[in-house]
Amino acid sequence: MSLRTTIKKVLKEELDNKKGINDLDESTLITYQTLLNKILKKKYDWFKGIRLDKVGINEKVDYLYLKGVIFVDEDWGGNQWVEYNYTKPIPDSKEDLSFGDMISGGLSKEIQNKIKTIYSVISGEKLPRYTSFSWLDVELVHDGKINEQDDFLLSLMKQIMDTNKENKNETPTESKPLGIGVVGSGWKSCKAWNSKGGLSKWGDKIQMSKSSNNFTISYKGPSSGLSIAHAAGGGDTIHQLYNVLICEINPFLATTKAKPNIDNIQVSGGKEGGKSTLKISVPLESSDEHYQLDRRGGWNHDPGSSKMDEKCKKIKNSGGKCEGSVRNVASGPFGKITEYFITHTM
Repeated sequence: MSLRTTIKKVLKEELDNKKGINDLDESTLITYQTLLNKILKKKYDWFKGIRLDKVGINEKVDYLYLKGVIFVDEDWGGNQWVEYNYTKPIPDSKEDLSFGDMISGGLSKEIQNKIKTIYSVISGEKLPRYTSFSWLDVELVHDGKINEQDDFLLSLMKQIMDTNKENKNETPTESKPLGIGVVGSGWKSCKAWNSKGGLSKWGDKIQMSKSSNNFTISYKGPSSGLSIAHAAGGGDTIHQLYNVLICEINPFLATTKAKPNIDNIQVSGGKEGGKSTLKISVPLESSDEHYQLDRRGGWNHDPGSSKMDEKCKKIKNSGGKCEGSVRNVASGPFGKITEYFITHTM
């Protein structure tokens, strides 16, 4: 084993054993992997697939790392190696060959931009400043055939093809869950909501109803002081209902081909028996695709639409459909909550 391979192996073991809070969770990782396979395969003939083992962000240096294997056409890979490594023989083992050894310049920057943009879209985080291909091992694919031993990748490719098939006879109640791209699944606020028991814990204060044409959620309790669904345990209780909305509606939308009608979301706030009330009702329209709902807002302040507008733009640039943002204001004795909604395909 070469010194380079030894160093690389040690560093990878450190990543394996050091799962930080900024690593993508399993569900979001699969979403990211699926999108990369779809978009890169459509763009590049030499790209045959990617399998990701770990993806995360180092906030200190704003660095996005991807660890896994990228499958490329054998002839293309050989030509790339010669172009950047001259007479040095190409390594036999994929673990001694990284994708960073094969590309540079404009192509490298182009792919890095796609990787960072897609990460930003699925994670809801800002666009990372840096990334590299040092952690992506390369496997050369002969005649476009991926190693049949790689059951994981074959399964992934089948999932992508199945997702793209249109079944015109399928109805919303018969649609199968995609299990990918669920907005909120990686949010700390949703993790807090679920870890505390969700509706089983807060059912005395939060009520929810859902159907193929409507999703409604309501709250009755103190306007502040309780941490129900907050990333950092905050006490802006009544505003957290909007987080709960995202935590609950999007898993439902992942199983139902419906699109939120964000232009007609109805909200009402008030007071009942000395308790604050807030109700959010989202109309749903039948669709041929699976949609998700996303939001950003503020309690007694207007955060503006820029972040949601930018996210919508990124989704469209990545080949998805997105509508919004739409401004929505709820008023009551608790003050004013200003939200900006978008809805987009998975």
